[in-house]
Amino acid sequence: MRDDVMRWNRFKLTGPVLAAIAFLALLALSSGAAAEGLPTITFVSPEGWSSGQFTLEVTVTGDVDPGEVYYGIDEDEPTTQMTRDGGDTYTAKVDSGILADGPHTITVKALNSTGQPASADLDIAVDNHSPAVYSTSVHQVVSGDYLFTGTAEDAYINESAVYVIIDGDRDGAEDNVMTRVDDHFEFVVDTTQLTEGEHLFRLWAFDLPGNNNQSYAVGIHVDRTPPVVTIVSEGGTHSVQYKLEVTVTDDHMDSLSVMVAVGDASPVAMGETGEGWEWFLELADVPEGELTFTITASDTLGLESTPVSITITVDQKADLEIFEVEWAKIVAGEGETLKVVVTVGNVGTETAVGFDISVLSQGKTHASVTDDTGLVPGEEKVYTIEWEAKNPGKWTIWVQVDVDDAIDESDETTNQLSEDEDLDIKAAEPGMGAAILILALAGAVAILGRRR
Repeated sequence: MRDDVMRWNRFKLTGPVLAAIAFLALLALSSGAAAEGLPTITFVSPEGWSSGQFTLEVTVTGDVDPGEVYYGIDEDEPTTQMTRDGGDTYTAKVDSGILADGPHTITVKALNSTGQPASADLDIAVDNHSPAVYSTSVHQVVSGDYLFTGTAEDAYINESAVYVIIDGDRDGAEDNVMTRVDDHFEFVVDTTQLTEGEHLFRLWAFDLPGNNNQSYAVGIHVDRTPPVVTIVSEGGTHSVQYKLEVTVTDDHMDSLSVMVAVGDASPVAMGETGEGWEWFLELADVPEGELTFTITASDTLGLESTPVSITITVDQKADLEIFEVEWAKIVAGEGETLKVVVTVGNVGTETAVGFDISVLSQGKTHASVTDDTGLVPGEEKVYTIEWEAKNPGKWTIWVQVDVDDAIDESDETTNQLSEDEDLDIKAAEPGMGAAILILALAGAVAILGRRR
């Protein structure tokens, strides 16, 4: 019985104990009432990127003092008052342009009617700088696909919003999304969809906050037209040498690509001149018959012309040519000897024999010599033509070989010297005997006249 009394006395609530318990209960009830009366802050503005000015918007519900809603950026104690826009909405203009790029925290604090605070945080990332963009492609002439490259550097680059602007078309640029490849971006342009001529390309990049920038323009020239080859030389019959001449029309010509194929032989390069391209073929060892030349050309893009051909007939013949004329004596008195020295060569492929070398004037042959020994291919001979001056007067004379066409030549345009000279034959002066006779006759005539 004594033990039970002792246990009860151990837990017996005395007056001071009861007072302490009552105070703690009152304090708990008071704290619970205050917590239930704090404002509730909800952000309408989203988290994420910010650049420049934006509107911070929140709703504050519950027990709130309308004039006691504040915000601060990276501050433990917000001090900038927000504006009540009606109802539970509060706003403030925030200039993130004055903030450093990178993450920041916006804190909103609201007080209730008893001055108790409630707060909430919004995380944003500030980026006030546009991407640094560069076009790394260079100007070139293209006909098919064109690889446009460039770089776009930004801490917050939006890799899905790096575009190519073609000829200033910003609206269509979103269809030209570039692809990151290592440290740069690429885009393949199908230039068959572009007109021929000049076009401009720019890289246009955005970062995540929406800042954007364009690169300088890179120009290309689209060319889908191959070169056009025109043959200048004539066909016909040739026996010694054939000179092939062509012109090529193209804005981006590869001067080393003009090629000629003779018959079935492999093509060889033609030589460039100031007016086109040329190629020489010696025909001395070429069999007689037809010979076809096929010419092609390419431009710097590799576009190849339509092949063009010309056919000649090879006929091995002699070809006489006057190399030099010395007008040794072409002014003389009647009865004196006139003299012309002529150098003639055979540039053909057959021996010429039995041809004449003549001094001519209009409708008259003054003199000629005949070669009866023959002039072999590649040989030159000097012929001296001498004749007696008769019939006083003046003539325009020239020298011509093979006047009678005794030789079948490959080219007769060189048979006559292009230079003419004046032949002057003067009347003969009377001798001493003739002069005395004339004087005697004159004296006799005078005597007879006096007798009458």
